[in-house]
Amino acid sequence: MEQFKLTVEEAKILDKISSATKMDGWFYIDADLHVHDIEENSISSDAEGVCLLEDGLAYGLDEPQSGGLTPEEVKIAEACFKRARAAKDPRRYYSVPVVYEMYGSISVEANSAEEAYDKVKAHPEDFDLPDEGFYVDDSFRVADDDRENAIGTIKMLSGPDEDSAASGRHTGLTVKATVTFQRWEGDVACFNGEAEFDACDALDSMSDEEIAEVERNDPYALDHVYLRAVSLGQIHGYDGPFEVDLDEDNFSDYLEARRKAQ
Repeated sequence: MEQFKLTVEEAKILDKISSATKMDGWFYIDADLHVHDIEENSISSDAEGVCLLEDGLAYGLDEPQSGGLTPEEVKIAEACFKRARAAKDPRRYYSVPVVYEMYGSISVEANSAEEAYDKVKAHPEDFDLPDEGFYVDDSFRVADDDRENAIGTIKMLSGPDEDSAASGRHTGLTVKATVTFQRWEGDVACFNGEAEFDACDALDSMSDEEIAEVERNDPYALDHVYLRAVSLGQIHGYDGPFEVDLDEDNFSDYLEARRKAQ
């Protein structure tokens, strides 16, 4: 099982969900951010505990019954549940194109067996497939014998990085991001430190529409890059205001690689 660790922000959101859905009778997160099952007086793996919380939800995360979460909290909770599922079951499943042969019989109007054969042989496109078919032994194989071509047609169905696979992961690239933390002094947001992180995984998990907003330097979208990184456990969360900047050259290289992968 992959290592799974909650962030402080994730823990706060999960507490809000468990309280609103009345699952706080068994679901509890201690000061060390570990998940406990109070009813059983035991602790499961943190990932399994989070998965159990998700399984117990009767409403969508964006519905009031789940805690009145903000849109950003919904996204963080969704990413947290996804990480938990990946840690609990790291297996990946792919769709591999295959071909195989079937045989059967069709009805052909003709004056003789020879004429029936000749009709089907000459114009197979004129006839429907048999109503009942039978598998031809040993005919099952991959659709393309060229391994390189075939790999290009294989898609991920589910797994730890399912969403990233859909948009294309870009292993080996680094997208330097700087988050500037601020604090309020009256109505003024003042500098309160900064931190750097690699935004590649966060960007990989975003849709093309979200990436387009980041490319337009939309402040909300840039903030979301940092919040995604927090939900992925790559950097600590922050309760105050902040600003995010991406290295322009790194991000340009990332965009090029992402587009080529699609």
